[in-house]
Amino acid sequence: MLKKLIVIENGQDYQFDSKEELVKAMLDENYYEMTDQEKKKIIEKKAQANCAVAKINNPKFRNMKFEEIENMLILKNEITYILSLLRLGNLTILERKDANIFTKNIDKSNIKDNYIMLNYYIENI
Repeated sequence: MLKKLIVIENGQDYQFDSKEELVKAMLDENYYEMTDQEKKKIIEKKAQANCAVAKINNPKFRNMKFEEIENMLILKNEITYILSLLRLGNLTILERKDANIFTKNIDKSNIKDNYIMLNYYIENI
C-alpha cells in the first residue's frame, strides 16, 4: 500500500508516512535537532532556491520580480513553508484520504479518489 503522503517533484515521487518525514526530506535530516535560528536560516535558504526555480520553470512567474515571488511564500515555520511551495507549482503533494495530516478540516464526503491533491485545497488548509 502506498504511504500517507506522496510528493511529486521534477517527475520524481517520494512517499512519507508523517509530516516529520516530509520535513526531514525537504529541509534537512537533522531539522528537529536544530535551534530555532538554524531552522529559520535553512527555511530562508530553501525558499530563495525555490523562488529561483519557479521564476525559471514556471511561465507565470517569469515576468515577476524575485521579491514578488518570494512574498508568495509563508516562512512562519516548516509546514507553512512547504505548503506555500504548492502555490509556486514547484511540487505536488498528495495525501491519502484517510490520513488526516493536512486535510483533517476538509470535507471529504464528495471525494471519491484514494488521494487528495493538496495543491487544489491549499487555501483551505
